[in-house]
Amino acid sequence: DLIFLDIMMPEMDGASVRSELLNNEKTKDIPVVFSTAIVTDEEVKKTDGVIGKDLFVAKPYDPEKINRAIYAALGAI
Repeated sequence: DLIFLDIMMPEMDGASVRSELLNNEKTKDIPVVFSTAIVTDEEVKKTDGVIGKDLFVAKPYDPEKINRAIYAALGAI
């Protein structure tokens, strides 16, 4: 399982969703890849795209960026 989650959403932001996921026994261990326009590629690169256990992909992104993040989140890299 993997959750691809946007940071900025209309009803509840991605950080709040992540908090809810972490507080649920069934979802707390599911890896999350955040999609965001808030940070740039350069800012993401400074942390290798990882903050805590979560990965971030800056917008705009190409399919290769998404693939790398998914493989990393699932432990394939």
